[in-house]
Amino acid sequence: MIMMRKTYRARAILVALLVIPGTPSLINSQSTWQPLGAQYSVNVVSDISLGYSGGTRTLYLAAKEDNVIVSVGGTFTWTKGLVPAPDFVTCQKDRPLVAYAGVNVRGQTMGAVLKRTSDGGQSWSLITSGIENDNAQLTCLSISSIGVLFVGADEFSSGAQQAVHVLFLSFDDGVTWNTPVFPTSGISVKRIVSDPFDPLFQYLGGVAGINQGVWKSSDQGNSWTQTLEAPIISLAIDRRNTNVLYAGTDESNTRIYRSTDQGSNWSSVFVLGGYRINDLAVDPATSTVYAASSRGLLKSTDGGSWTKLTSGLAEIDIRSVEVDPTTANLVYIGTPSKFYYSTDGGTTWTDASPDLVPAGGITVYNNDIYLNPA
Repeated sequence: MIMMRKTYRARAILVALLVIPGTPSLINSQSTWQPLGAQYSVNVVSDISLGYSGGTRTLYLAAKEDNVIVSVGGTFTWTKGLVPAPDFVTCQKDRPLVAYAGVNVRGQTMGAVLKRTSDGGQSWSLITSGIENDNAQLTCLSISSIGVLFVGADEFSSGAQQAVHVLFLSFDDGVTWNTPVFPTSGISVKRIVSDPFDPLFQYLGGVAGINQGVWKSSDQGNSWTQTLEAPIISLAIDRRNTNVLYAGTDESNTRIYRSTDQGSNWSSVFVLGGYRINDLAVDPATSTVYAASSRGLLKSTDGGSWTKLTSGLAEIDIRSVEVDPTTANLVYIGTPSKFYYSTDGGTTWTDASPDLVPAGGITVYNNDIYLNPA
C-alpha cells in the first residue's frame, strides 16, 4: 500500500516511522500486571516521557487534571512541576532535564501554551510565541537529533474554531516558530516521530480528513509526501534499524502498519475490528514492539505475529506505552486508572499507582502509565 499523491514544500521538519509487511497473528498470553505508586493524587496522566543522563533516569508524567510530575533516579519519588493541566510532555532523551509541556486553553479563549524546563521541572518558561494566536490545540511534540522542535495540532479546537496551521517548527529551542508549507485542513496531526540519528528524516501521522495518514520528509521538512492514507494516531521507529517504522490507527480502521524502507511503503501487519491503537513503542535493545490499544496491550517480537498480554489487563484501555532506552524489556504503560511497571516484558507487573490515581481513575487520552520492564 503506497500512497504518494500529495507533496508539499516546507522549511524544515524531521520525523521518522518504520513499518514492516507481514501477516499478523494474535496470540493470547497470560501475564501478571502490577501498578506503580506515587505521592500525588491526579485524575488524568495524559503522557509520559523519560531519558537518561550519566546513568540517571528522569521520568515525566503529564497529569491532565493536576500538573507535570517528575521523578529523578531509580526509585519512583515524585515532585510536582509548575505546569497545571498539561496535555503532553516530552523530554530530550540524552539531556532529560530539558523538557517541554503543552497545555491547551479551553473555554471562551481558545489557544495553546507550550512551556520549557531546563532543570527537571523545577522552573518553566513560556515558549509559545507564534503559536498561541493560531487557534491551535496542540497534540504532540518531537525533537530531532539536532534539536529542531516539531509541534502538531488539531485541525479544529474544542470550540470548533479552525486552526490556521496544524504543524509548527522551531530551530532555536522555541524562541521563534515557523509554519511550514503543509496542509492546513483535512488533517489533525496526532504523532510526530524523528529519526534518532538522521535529522533529514521526519514522519507524522494524522486523522480527520482527506489528508489523513502518514507524511514523510527526507530533507528536514523542506518537502513532505503522503505515503499512507489511513486514520493514523500512533507512530514509532526502531532505533536498531531506522528503516523500520510502525503506524497505528483509530477504531474506524483498526490496523497496525509496518514499513521497512523509511516509511515509503507500508504493509498491514495487524487487523482486528474494534481496537484503537493508542500508542506504539519499540524496544531499542531487542526491536520488540508494544502496542497500547483500547482493548489491552499487544506485543510482537518479529513485527508480524502479535501476543495479547491478558493476565491482569484483560480488555482494559491502555492509553500509552514507553520502553526504557537503557534496560532491555523495561516498559512503561498507562491506563484510565493505573500506573504499572514490569521487569520481564509483561509477564509480571508491579503496582505503583494506588496513591497516584484516585477512585474513579483516569479518563483522558494517554491518561494512565504502566511500567513494563521485561
